[in-house]
Amino acid sequence: MASQVVLFAEEDNMFRLMEASLNGVASPRAERALHYFFGESIAEPLSRLTELPGILGLPPGIRGIICDDEANLSDYIREADYLVAESARVTRDLIRLGRVRLRLIHKFGWDCRNIDPDAVREFGVPTVNLMRISTISVAEHFILLILSLARKLTHAHAAALARSGCNDGSKSEGPPRTSFNWGGIQNIQVVSGKTLGMVGLGENGLEIARRAYCLGMKIAYYQRHRLPEKLEASVGAVYHRSLVDLMKGADFVGISVPYNASTKN
Repeated sequence: MASQVVLFAEEDNMFRLMEASLNGVASPRAERALHYFFGESIAEPLSRLTELPGILGLPPGIRGIICDDEANLSDYIREADYLVAESARVTRDLIRLGRVRLRLIHKFGWDCRNIDPDAVREFGVPTVNLMRISTISVAEHFILLILSLARKLTHAHAAALARSGCNDGSKSEGPPRTSFNWGGIQNIQVVSGKTLGMVGLGENGLEIARRAYCLGMKIAYYQRHRLPEKLEASVGAVYHRSLVDLMKGADFVGISVPYNASTKN
């Protein structure tokens, strides 16, 4: 029986772990990814990864290949049984080239706008997506930070421990001596009605916005390309054409963009 091939459409640390799991051995780049996630000692994590195909009942001989340059995807796609993509564009031409052998396209993440929907229907290639746990974790942590700032949580915690208050002269949104305000902390705020300005409203940014919107916050955002109206409407998002305009009207600001040379500074 011929081996089945999982083609990962781009370079990614998580994909390198998957590659090591499928192939039963860590390439040099997979070793770097293992060190990134697990620290200096990687023998045990690698052992567990290589056990996964058997635990999951994957077919014998299945192997993983990573295309480290999107421009070369067309060179690999004809040999792929499964295509896993995160941000790489899965175009009609690419799907057409792989249509004979390709059994499944898997989007790593929930946003499938980089995959041509008409082409997958035309060529009958099933397509699925997976919400990344890291996206959920980032969104929850961001909301935690907003609430912590609004409620001056670290200051309030210290005041509660010391049984003392803060007398900086500012006023809270609500009586400072209400029962929930243990230390009489001034200038605590509610987030409902406040504006969250997001620099970048991709997968992570939208998950943050969804949670903030449920708390009654207004959502504004800035990025290079405006979102489709349907996505904007799902969180009541207002698009700003400049970062300066966004900052002027925001009570809280979040940055959710890829870390690379163009965004570093």
